[in-house]
Amino acid sequence: MSPVLADLLPAHFESVAQYLDHGEYKPNLLDEDSDYARLEKVEIADQSFEAIIQCGQLYTMSGRLELSGLQNLVIHKFKALRPYSADDFLLITKLFYCFGQPSDRNLHDFIVSYAAEHFYELWGAASKTFMDLLVFHAELARDVFGELGGLPKEEHAEVEAEAVAEDEDESAR
Repeated sequence: MSPVLADLLPAHFESVAQYLDHGEYKPNLLDEDSDYARLEKVEIADQSFEAIIQCGQLYTMSGRLELSGLQNLVIHKFKALRPYSADDFLLITKLFYCFGQPSDRNLHDFIVSYAAEHFYELWGAASKTFMDLLVFHAELARDVFGELGGLPKEEHAEVEAEAVAEDEDESAR
């Protein structure tokens, strides 16, 4: 078996088959282009948690299978599941970043914006998990703190470069 597919379960392929046959997978996305986007029959926290896990798994799998259309659909479904609990948001972020920064810049920007907007809620509910995520993914941390500081996105890298230069100066002393 291919090492790319080795850890995937048959259930993961059901959603992929649905997507390939119909351009959609269950639960269906309703009112996609409105402020009221939601997933069909996802009404309670347990269902939302399952849908969030499914989004993370399918995002990773669709990246491996190079199904960019499925990845885009997953992102739309993930966004429709708002608001997130702190634990759910951190879990899905870990799944989206498990192979490095997501290839979809809009997803990265959405996660950065949500994390900055809900920073204190995330920190208060799961500070160790949140800190571990930011330490392990430096670009995510840089962009979240840049957003918290009110900097335009293009200046986030400049701030990081200045911080690295200051660290080097201090260690040279």
